[in-house]
Amino acid sequence: MTPFEKFCSRMEMPSGIGRELPYVQLGFVSADQSTGADAAVEWIEGDDEHRIRVSVSEWKKAEAGVIREPVMQVDFSESSGELLVPAGEGGEVMAELLLAMQGMRVLGGDDASA
Repeated sequence: MTPFEKFCSRMEMPSGIGRELPYVQLGFVSADQSTGADAAVEWIEGDDEHRIRVSVSEWKKAEAGVIREPVMQVDFSESSGELLVPAGEGGEVMAELLLAMQGMRVLGGDDASA
């Protein structure tokens, strides 16, 4: 199983991410709705290699509105499913990604009313 397949399995992602399904949004909101996190999974067409980018951010409500801060961004190779990080860092990056996305669920689609 490739790192991207492991990611999809752990996050219960829909199948077909890529040209057929170029964007998936995940999110988490605290019980009091004052904080949360979200992630965008995007298929990015490249000249030589297509990628799947995962961008994670956290947000919190403040008097002036919502403050959003980026947490991390990682790319997977579409063809190999490998993380595009320096050699030897894949396991650590994958662990950080899954921790940052803990509690998130896919938004929209069949479970939009959930």
